[in-house]
Amino acid sequence: SIEAPYGNDAYYHGAEVASPSWTDKNLMVGFEGGIYASPAFRMLVGGGFNRATTPGHDEYVGSNDGSIPSYGQAPSKVSTNYSAFVGADVCLGSKKAKPFIGLRGRGAYGSNEMKYKYSADSKGKSIAQTWTIGGAIVFGADYTFDGGLILGCQFDLFSYTYGAVRYKPQPGLATNAAHSNNFGAIAAPTIRVGFNF
Repeated sequence: SIEAPYGNDAYYHGAEVASPSWTDKNLMVGFEGGIYASPAFRMLVGGGFNRATTPGHDEYVGSNDGSIPSYGQAPSKVSTNYSAFVGADVCLGSKKAKPFIGLRGRGAYGSNEMKYKYSADSKGKSIAQTWTIGGAIVFGADYTFDGGLILGCQFDLFSYTYGAVRYKPQPGLATNAAHSNNFGAIAAPTIRVGFNF
């Protein structure tokens, strides 16, 4: 996720890429679906989506003597986040206990827009967008119980993520951009819960 800059400033710092490191993330939930092309090979796809809108409000002017404080305007906000991955695993072991090693290709997008429309000095909408794309070699294990319940875990043996961000704090200004490269090893522990049909 990313936060757009305040849209009425006279000076802006350089764009800063949101960290793609798993150690900087909060708990997340996503979906995954897969199909076995053979007992030892499966293909996977998954991801997640979130969209949130927050209304703004006018500036509330207090008293001239300061006994009643003023409240500044609050911008209206729209935040959108997508994530997706594709992958393939080579599965070992028995029908119930399946250690696996595989590849993942991943991508994510996040945007945040803040619109300032409630005061005379409003300069319009500020926008921030971020992208990540990368891949990983993963290792893990699944156990299938009677009835089809699956419990498992996995982690990245090695991963690479490229990140980019664009800020446009006011309409008419040039876009401010930045990029980053992130490498990880023995990272991104994941708990897997699902069903085998």
